[in-house]
Amino acid sequence: MPDFLTRRNGTWHFVRRVPSEFSEFDKRGIVRHSTKVRVSSDRTGRRAVRVAQRLNDELEAFWSQCAAGADPAAASYEEVRRRARSLGFEYVESNQLLSMSAEKRLERLEVLLTARLENDATARAAERA
Repeated sequence: MPDFLTRRNGTWHFVRRVPSEFSEFDKRGIVRHSTKVRVSSDRTGRRAVRVAQRLNDELEAFWSQCAAGADPAAASYEEVRRRARSLGFEYVESNQLLSMSAEKRLERLEVLLTARLENDATARAAERA
């Protein structure tokens, strides 16, 4: 697993090239995710390795679903629903979110900010959901 870890701007990052057999489903080429673990607080990368292992497992599960014939958009939709639940919210469509009170929308944004996920694309999609 340390092969998938790299240091960037003082933070451990998970970096993995998309295998050629999955390039048809995943056009990113290289997958990069921050582990959100500071190098200064985890010099040996032990905590970062655990986070990277989780990210790798999720990535490989996604690739396996795609290879088994699952629709990548459906897999992404399920990931967003799962992520919304992990943040303490149920998935709702965008138009439903807009019809919610301002307090409820702000509550969702505060959860992202508190968890330092404001720049995490999946979390933003889950929060919108």
